[in-house]
Amino acid sequence: MIELVIALAVLLCIYLAVLMYYSNASFIFKLIGLPGMSIFLVGLIYLLIIKAGAPIEQFPKDGWNYVHHEIMDGGDNIYIWANYTERGNRLYKIEYDRETAKKLQQAKNKTQAGIPQSGQFLPGGDSNNYPTLFIADRSELDGEAFIKTIDP
Repeated sequence: MIELVIALAVLLCIYLAVLMYYSNASFIFKLIGLPGMSIFLVGLIYLLIIKAGAPIEQFPKDGWNYVHHEIMDGGDNIYIWANYTERGNRLYKIEYDRETAKKLQQAKNKTQAGIPQSGQFLPGGDSNNYPTLFIADRSELDGEAFIKTIDP
């Protein structure tokens, strides 16, 4: 992904240089055009590299499947690894809340015992504006019936 962005940035700089060469613009504009674009693109690529893989700093939306969580940053934040059926895995960073931490620990214990968990943050939390976390057991079958046969 990064290689593609860098290649596109180089092509854009070459295209800009060709346009500047054949342009009737003033010399000052031509002089600062290519270095300005290059600095902009280097900054954009740097920002892309820094933000790639960074946790999403909000509560998970809709229903998600619990994978794992950790309390980090000296107990100030909870990092939740959530899985969505249609979008895949996401990492979320939320502020620490004792009730949320308790419910996530219960979900972690059940997941380690082999019972998959799903969660959803519902609006209308406590006075600190934390949404209420709802955790439930998740079926591996997703509502599909199956027939089990036993060979004698």
